Amino acid sequence: MPRPIEPSLRGNVQYQRLQASIKLFGAMLLVFFTVAFTAAVLRLPLPRVLELLTRWGPGGAEQYEEMISIIYIVWGYFLLRAADSPFDHELFLDFSLHANVAHFSLMTAMAVLKLKLLYILF
Repeated sequence: MPRPIEPSLRGNVQYQRLQASIKLFGAMLLVFFTVAFTAAVLRLPLPRVLELLTRWGPGGAEQYEEMISIIYIVWGYFLLRAADSPFDHELFLDFSLHANVAHFSLMTAMAVLKLKLLYILF
């Protein structure tokens, strides 16, 4: 059970923005990865552009997509729960921030490298 909000934080705009940001990110994870999970399970064909942006490799990676989608769906749910009292869940929120920044950075570097390789090969 979360602790009651400190009286000094009630009505604090920055605290409310923090809560809203966490809720927004959690909801985005839930929506995006629920759609991704459904598409992977049902083996739905994707438009080529979306496939290049989201698929890990050329076919055969559906099990990976299902696994990572389920992890992010659960992660999004727990972010929504943590948003009500962020200071009680500081370690989880710090992990969420750093893990996602690291993941995004690595995926960006890999995408740039992939584009360079495609340009060289073709």
